[in-house]
Amino acid sequence: MIGNTFKISILGKVYDIRIGNLQSSPISVWVDGVEYRVGLPEENSDIIPPVEIPDKKLSEIGVKRPTLDTSSAEGTIRAPMPGTILKINVVEGDSVTKGDVLLILESMKMENSITSPKTGSVTSVYVSEGDPVQHGETLIDLK
Repeated sequence: MIGNTFKISILGKVYDIRIGNLQSSPISVWVDGVEYRVGLPEENSDIIPPVEIPDKKLSEIGVKRPTLDTSSAEGTIRAPMPGTILKINVVEGDSVTKGDVLLILESMKMENSITSPKTGSVTSVYVSEGDPVQHGETLIDLK
């Protein structure tokens, strides 16, 4: 932390946070460069008003955790079972060959290698190391 600048981690994703002048209301708060206006409670109030962040802004700051979908599409890597992500071997933009180990998923105290079903490139990685995942949850997209 330096002054009003912070780094926070949510679900394994690190965000740069900067807080504007605390003496005025609403306060400007920047999350990865996107400004949000946050209202302060009136003096002597113990309640902080809720902050509404439009859903479209979440994608702009990198929140990409998709909802559970058990349908399958070629190039979409889904969790074959519930578990915890132990290790991720790829990042967006990496080239992969069919059979490459993309990540390690721990389930029931066993390590499971999740491999690439085809040769291509990684377009999205939806999880981080340490994340819990559910059966069918999208982990990685390939093209």
